[in-house]
Amino acid sequence: MPTSDRRNPEDPVQADAMVRMARLWSSAAPSLEAFVRTLVRDPNDVDDVIQSTGEYAAREFHHFEEGTSFKSWVITIARFRIHRLWQDKSRDKLLLNIEAMESIAHATVSLSEELSTRQGALQVCIGSLQPRHRKLLEMCYFNNQKPAQIAEQLGQTPNSVSASLMRIRKALRQCIERQLARSDGGEA
Repeated sequence: MPTSDRRNPEDPVQADAMVRMARLWSSAAPSLEAFVRTLVRDPNDVDDVIQSTGEYAAREFHHFEEGTSFKSWVITIARFRIHRLWQDKSRDKLLLNIEAMESIAHATVSLSEELSTRQGALQVCIGSLQPRHRKLLEMCYFNNQKPAQIAEQLGQTPNSVSASLMRIRKALRQCIERQLARSDGGEA
């Protein structure tokens, strides 16, 4: 007999919420894992904390406030899970206190947001490169080819390939700095 508390995955509103939760979770997962790994040594405990955090976040997703940071929300949940784990394992005499854990949580969120901004700027900048320069980057960074291998394929010298890669990296660095300055309101 259905109750008002049961979830119906065929309900379009609940299905939309599940999809939204999955997208937010996949975006937050790397930061969450980095945070948990910073504070928990045992890989099994890391997995347990991440899993229980995900379960709680899914169960309580209806309490998540739209417009706030999902990443911060799940890291807060994980903080409580880690604290409980530490209490359960108090015989291990853990030295990290709650204030230190909160500082690490704040730093994790800040750094992951900065990384996300930089990755977005990098994508814009790579998109603005000439196709031949994108091809060089692809050969070097995605195919893990050395300049000598690239040079052989393109009929160039290894030194010219290395010089081109150096110029491309410099141009990307400058482009990223401009993009970040624009996003900070530094330029119009």
